[in-house]
Amino acid sequence: MKTRITAILLAMLIICCFVSCGKKDNNQTDNTDDTVSTADDTGALTAGYETAGEPVDGGVLKVTATCDDDIYVTVSVSGNPGFAAFSFALEYDNTKIRPVEIVSAEGALVDAANITSNIQQSEEVTETLTRATAFYSGAADVTGDGTLLTMKFAKVGDFDTTEIVLSADDGSFVNETYQDVLFTVENCVLDYAE
Repeated sequence: MKTRITAILLAMLIICCFVSCGKKDNNQTDNTDDTVSTADDTGALTAGYETAGEPVDGGVLKVTATCDDDIYVTVSVSGNPGFAAFSFALEYDNTKIRPVEIVSAEGALVDAANITSNIQQSEEVTETLTRATAFYSGAADVTGDGTLLTMKFAKVGDFDTTEIVLSADDGSFVNETYQDVLFTVENCVLDYAE
């Protein structure tokens, strides 16, 4: 009996929540605003600057690779004006190499633990991938030049060279005011000479 009363009260609460949604804004569902509030030097809130303004020149993203028993692919940035989030992919030939993990690089601009990737799945899934994704979102701009991430790959087929291409579209890098940060990309050809 107690369970039934609790279930009825919970159901009524959920119904009330759904019914009350939209009442305060005259049933309008579009609540977007193109301006944000910020604190100026005095700590007072100011409003009015536009978000998603003109794109910002972001310098260069460079893809490099080193080979030992494993292959380490590094994405570094130079001329970085600051970004708060990124989403890009490294494209490769999965008959030659396979991603293993994102490794922590000393002095990296972004901690590897804060990067989400599709390679964090089972080996059965990652061996079918041809793009290793990398997603990051932070509260403030990451500035400075240096290593963005290092991804460890394993050799799975015989080859002398293979291309690794960084794929980033408009909106792949944004700063804390949601402006696109546009980077020039320098890709890499991995020369695996044994």
